[in-house]
Amino acid sequence: MRRCLLLLVSLLAVASVFVLAACSSSEAGPNTGSKGISQEGSQEIARQYVINDSTFQFDGMMETLALASTTTLKCPYCWEFAYQFDCRQAG
Repeated sequence: MRRCLLLLVSLLAVASVFVLAACSSSEAGPNTGSKGISQEGSQEIARQYVINDSTFQFDGMMETLALASTTTLKCPYCWEFAYQFDCRQAG
C-alpha cells in the first residue's frame, strides 16, 4: 500500500467559485463572500472532484481519504486543497 497525495491547485479553487456563485446563501460567515461562496463549500467540491477522479476510482481507498492541507491564495475566495489517501496498487 502506498500513500498518494493529490494537490488541487488554484484553478480548481477558482472553478469552484464559479460553480458556487450560481448558488445563493442567506448565511454569511467570515469565510463567505457576498454570493455565498465559502471555504467549506469549495472544499466539498474539491473532495467530490477527488472521489470522482479516475485514479481515485481505480486505486483510492475511501476510508483513508483525508484533507492534508488548505492554503488561502492571493485572490478573493480562492483556496488550494491537498488531499491524501492510500492506494491499493504499488507503484
